[in-house]
Amino acid sequence: MIGSFYRIIGVYFVLLSTSWALPWFSPSHESQAYSNNQMEQILPDESIDFSGTWSGECDNKPAVSLTIKQDKDELSISYGYMKEQFILGEMKTTTSIGLTTSEQSNQVATLNHTSKALIFINSNLFRNNEKKLNVFFSKVVMSLNGGQITVKGQYYSTNDSVEEVTLDTLSCVYHRRGS
Repeated sequence: MIGSFYRIIGVYFVLLSTSWALPWFSPSHESQAYSNNQMEQILPDESIDFSGTWSGECDNKPAVSLTIKQDKDELSISYGYMKEQFILGEMKTTTSIGLTTSEQSNQVATLNHTSKALIFINSNLFRNNEKKLNVFFSKVVMSLNGGQITVKGQYYSTNDSVEEVTLDTLSCVYHRRGS
């Protein structure tokens, strides 16, 4: 009995330690399928490089500065004290099951099919300490236009109440700082 308890606690802590995914993004399913030959025609050096330090505003309010490092299929975005790292196209899935909470999330950052914009998609389903169900889905598109980054995002959320699904939007413009 005590051995089983410690095994359950051990599994809980292993799963909990892998559940700390950052809140931005997750996987995109294009409505049009692309063959391997079509994908090979989009060469990595044809894609936009978002690398740099950027400052700007979101919804007409000052936004935290971004530092982006992009190298082939690896992407790192730092802001404030946070740092998110992605392998473009890789889907991250985490699941944690605790004594009073549980969570399942999917996250992906990928280039669009023309390699001209970054797309971040995130889904998250969790039950909190009060056993209330919460569901979140977000899609953020980041594109580089004439020396500035534009970010457009949609964030859907709902819970286990009879209320409607909530939609929030985000619109940001960032300008490169220094050279």
